[in-house]
Amino acid sequence: MFRSFMISAVLVLSLQSGVPALGAPPLKKGAPDSNSTAAPAARPVHRGVASSANSMVKLGLGLGVASFAGSNGFGVNTAVAFRTKRSGSTWIGLDTGITVRGGAGTPIGLPIMVGVTFDRKDSDLRSYIGFSVGPFIGLSNETTGLGMFIKPGVTFPLDAVDITLEARFGGVNGNFFFYPQSNVVIPL
Repeated sequence: MFRSFMISAVLVLSLQSGVPALGAPPLKKGAPDSNSTAAPAARPVHRGVASSANSMVKLGLGLGVASFAGSNGFGVNTAVAFRTKRSGSTWIGLDTGITVRGGAGTPIGLPIMVGVTFDRKDSDLRSYIGFSVGPFIGLSNETTGLGMFIKPGVTFPLDAVDITLEARFGGVNGNFFFYPQSNVVIPL
């Protein structure tokens, strides 16, 4: 009696767990059990280029070098941009950050720029052009004035983020400003 109970328990457990019963041929990997009613496993979701290219909001954080009025330095920047319409190629956003240059008194600048960017989505490598304008506030011996920039760049989409390389240039109060940068962009 105990033996028949054990055999019944093994058969019931093997049918419920998907493990073949004693004496049954082993299941091939990935093959569904003929007694199983479970649906096949779903394919993994890959964020990749599709989610990046179709996101409505982008957050960016990056580093760059700054050359302005004969001195060089670096910049840390942040940005947020909103797509104007779903599947469109126009973005409107805000760029800000801080620039630090060498020179007398270590000039520090705080750009607060409103901009528009147009991107191309013909391949995995996407190019874009942007324009921004806004106050460039001098903190500690930096020129304060109106800044205007042209922002050509390239976007490299990765799995969950994009990497951009941008050759930002323009002027602040008529002085040439070159501010190339690289950003990590998080599409939302």
